Amino acid sequence: MSLKLGSRTAIVVSSPALAKEVLQKHDQILSSRTVPNAVHIFDYPKMSIVWLPPSTQWRNLRKICKEQMFALQKLNASQGLRREKLQQLYDYFYKCSVARKSLNIGEVAFTTTLNLISSTFFSVDFANYDDFNCSREFKEIVYGVLKNVGTPNPADYFPYLKVLDPKGIRRSTKHCFLKLYGVFDDIIDERLLVRDSSESRKDDLLEALLDYTMKTKSEFSRNDLKGLLLSWPFYGSI
Repeated sequence: MSLKLGSRTAIVVSSPALAKEVLQKHDQILSSRTVPNAVHIFDYPKMSIVWLPPSTQWRNLRKICKEQMFALQKLNASQGLRREKLQQLYDYFYKCSVARKSLNIGEVAFTTTLNLISSTFFSVDFANYDDFNCSREFKEIVYGVLKNVGTPNPADYFPYLKVLDPKGIRRSTKHCFLKLYGVFDDIIDERLLVRDSSESRKDDLLEALLDYTMKTKSEFSRNDLKGLLLSWPFYGSI
């Protein structure tokens, strides 16, 4: 069955036999996802494991994620960090309970998740429980990106509207990307200075990615590094 979505044609796999044909014989061709106009910024789709089609670059990024993030050794090594963040969450709950202070569960949970991710990636906490302003700002940025990607956009159905960006979705996403890129650039620059002036090393994802970048200068650039880091809002949502 086919559907006409604006000027685009979508094919719906509507029978078990056709599904088998698609998944077993044509999976490479049909495994890519449509890239929304919202993320066509700074060549991001060409650097993101989320939006790249199956290719050599996508396989390299997948290999990096597998070895540096999801390998059993890495997960076991980060067990202490996860326990530490949960203990901090428990301590804050207890503190609020003793003080009979109300709390926003969503805000607290996001702060915990944000700090767990930022500590895993950069060995720093992006927020703290005594001041939620930072976590609110990051929450607004992340939610802004996810909302823009999920919002129906005429430019996705009528490609000639991409340049016009009629609903301003791409402009809004660009604003969010610039903020995240600024944060990543500052952290990367600071880490490079530390690496040049000290023998101490951090045991985190950024350190591993910088090592990989130095090792394969022509294959994995700083923009690729930021593109991979910028994909983290999508990891748990797609």
